[in-house]
Amino acid sequence: MKSGGTRGQATGVLFLVLFVATGCSRWEGQFPFVSSDTATIGTKMLRRGMMFTSCAFHVLGDRTPSSPVEDALDRLWGSDPEANGLVNLRIEVAEVSLGVISRSCATVVADVVRATSLALVPAPENQHHNHP
Repeated sequence: MKSGGTRGQATGVLFLVLFVATGCSRWEGQFPFVSSDTATIGTKMLRRGMMFTSCAFHVLGDRTPSSPVEDALDRLWGSDPEANGLVNLRIEVAEVSLGVISRSCATVVADVVRATSLALVPAPENQHHNHP
């Protein structure tokens, strides 16, 4: 009977550890404009509403070299060779942990754009604007 009690205690401890260590979290952020060009004035739409999701499993807290957010953003930036800006960027991150194992996923959605500088074009000679 002693082995049955030990087995029951071990099972109880295992359930207690899993219950205490189990959890989930969610984060969402929105960014109106992200660009690698600091002198940006306008944008050229390249790809509207692009979405990428990346997931990673972690065992005993061991993180992979890149996070799911970094991976999804890299794929978004790489969706067009001209891309150097993101408009209406939305990032959602969800993580579920079951004790020693966890899974995290990131979804990014944005309009991929080419940021442009301002170009001044002179008005034709026959168009004069008089300002009081």
